[in-house]
Amino acid sequence: MRVQIASPHRASNPDDRLIPLINIVFLMLIFFMVAGHVTRQRLPGDVELPRSSQVNPAQPDYHVLAVNRVGELNLDQTPVTPEELAQSLQTLLADDPELSLQLCLDHELDAATLTPLLKQLRALGLHKVMLISSRGATP
Repeated sequence: MRVQIASPHRASNPDDRLIPLINIVFLMLIFFMVAGHVTRQRLPGDVELPRSSQVNPAQPDYHVLAVNRVGELNLDQTPVTPEELAQSLQTLLADDPELSLQLCLDHELDAATLTPLLKQLRALGLHKVMLISSRGATP
């Protein structure tokens, strides 16, 4: 005579299948939080951005014009003079009339240095100019 001993069988719970999914989602969340802090945008030249409560993140496909506190210019991480800037922008505008330019201005840049630059950009025909700032406390 054979006696079968029943092994304890656990009732299948539908929530048991979700635990691995929850673990994966949690690990992805941590990864993206860490990756977001590691990959900060590097600014050309010695530029410290002004603080703003509304931040426009820099777009990678736009051209970037950085101006440090003494008025030195960098176009797409290349130092340029105002004359070279005009030539470069004219060339870029000839290739793309809808050219977009991002301005990274140092927070200590004075208006006397900035005003001629903005007039030059307007005279060249740039219509899409975006000011880049970093997130700061709301006033």
